Amino acid sequence: MAEGVSLLTLVTDHELFSLCRESFQDGIGDTEVQVVPIDANANGWSAAEGLNAGLAEARHRWAVLAHQDVLFPTGWWPRAHSQLSALPRPVGVAGTFGVDALGRFRGHLLDPHGHRRTGPFPHPIVSLDEHLIIVDREHGLAFDESVPHFHCYGTDIVLQSLAQGLDAVVINAPVVHLSGGRLDDKFSVSSRVLAEKWRSRGVIPTCAALLGTNTLRGSLMMPIYKAIRKHSRQAASQARLVDCLADFGAPPAL
Repeated sequence: MAEGVSLLTLVTDHELFSLCRESFQDGIGDTEVQVVPIDANANGWSAAEGLNAGLAEARHRWAVLAHQDVLFPTGWWPRAHSQLSALPRPVGVAGTFGVDALGRFRGHLLDPHGHRRTGPFPHPIVSLDEHLIIVDREHGLAFDESVPHFHCYGTDIVLQSLAQGLDAVVINAPVVHLSGGRLDDKFSVSSRVLAEKWRSRGVIPTCAALLGTNTLRGSLMMPIYKAIRKHSRQAASQARLVDCLADFGAPPAL
C-alpha cells in the first residue's frame, strides 16, 4: 500500500466538507486516507489550537490541512506526493500558493480572484495561503497558539520551518478554492502578534498584506517590497488559461 496521508479540516459546514473530502479521495488509489474533521468553534479554539489538535490525532507522516471549501482535482494527492518526494532537501511545510522572501506571489491556484499561476516549481516561500498547508510531521512542527483567531498562522509555521533549517515550498499541484478569503478586524490583531514575533525580519510578506515591524530596517525595506509586490500581483494574474487546464488535469469530482 502507498504511504498514507491525513486530511485535517476545520469544519463549520458539513455538506461543504463532504465535497472537499470526496474530491480528495477521488483517484487516490490504494493510499490510506485518515480524515480528521475539527470543530474549532465548539471548543472555542483559534485556528492554531484546532489544527494542533488535528495534528495530534494524525497517524501519517504527511498531513494535508485544507479549508472545507477546497476542491481537489482527481488524483491530486499522488501528484502532490510525487513532487514532495522529489525535493532535494527536508521540507517542513509546503503548499500550493504563497509568497517568496521578496513578497512575490508564487504558486498555482484557482479561486474567485481568478486563475493565478507563477513558478518556477517547486519554489521557496516565506508565507503560505492558508487554504492548503501540507505538514511533514516527521519534524515535529506545530502551530504557535499565541497567534490568535484565524489569520497569520500559515505564515508563522512557514517561518518556524525556516528557522529550524527546513525548507518551505510551493509545488505545482493546484486546487480550486471556492472562496477568496476575507480579512476582518481580527486580522490586525493576529498580524500584530506575528510582526512582533518576527520583527527581526523587517518586513513580513504574507499573501494578504506586507506587514511592517516598526523597525528602521522595516521602514527602509517597505517601499522596495511594495514596488515588487505590485509587479508580482500583475504577473500572477496574467497566467494563461491553457496552462491552468494542463496543470489541473481532471476536474474535481462532485
